[in-house]
Amino acid sequence: MTQMSEHLKRLDEITHTLPQFAETCQDPHTVPYVNHEGEEVARGFCLWNDGSYAVQRLFMEAGTEFEQHHHDEREWLLVISGEMTIELRGETHHLKRGDMLYCPPGVPHGGVSLTDSWTLWVSIPSAEGYPK
Repeated sequence: MTQMSEHLKRLDEITHTLPQFAETCQDPHTVPYVNHEGEEVARGFCLWNDGSYAVQRLFMEAGTEFEQHHHDEREWLLVISGEMTIELRGETHHLKRGDMLYCPPGVPHGGVSLTDSWTLWVSIPSAEGYPK
């Protein structure tokens, strides 16, 4: 088995253990992400946040849009399940299970979840708004 096959197999195992969105909305240790209209579009779950870096698991329903934004932190995105497009530096990236994307500090980025998606985000240092 190749190293990539091993990683994808592990992602499959992780995906089957993730809670359903309806159940996670009741979890007090989650952070809702809202759009400009005040609608909840995603929910983040803290895996680690000590200020020096943060790791969160984020669920996005199909059609969830993240408007272009930027911040001072370095950020990595790993797609655990689902598909999405992210626009970064004027280029559109189509991401699916197992894909990873790096968002440098100060660079605008945004996108849309094409399907229900679970993602893993790492921010160095911890970005404002990440769950604790």
